[in-house]
Amino acid sequence: MTYALETVEHGGRTRGYGEVSWEHGFSKDRLTYRSRQRKKEEEAGRLRRLEAMVMESREAAHEAIAREKALEERMNEEIKRQVHMAVSSIQRQTTSEPIVNISPPVS
Repeated sequence: MTYALETVEHGGRTRGYGEVSWEHGFSKDRLTYRSRQRKKEEEAGRLRRLEAMVMESREAAHEAIAREKALEERMNEEIKRQVHMAVSSIQRQTTSEPIVNISPPVS
């Protein structure tokens, strides 16, 4: 009928095949078929990639926190060392005998 009327047949139909699904009726176009399972698999893949990115960012954050804590500990140790040296220096100066400069008696 399409040939006689010279009109284009409506696309997306499987005429004359009976109860045949779209993907079997148009096997060469199987990759363009909108499969629910394929969509679910694509969503699952996106979700897995997103979860992996979140885990990587969490690990990076934990590593950054650990580096920051280590740096803070080193800074505190250096501050304690510097304070100890300053206090020791002050104590040595106050506990040593004072330098007395006595001039000779005037005659």
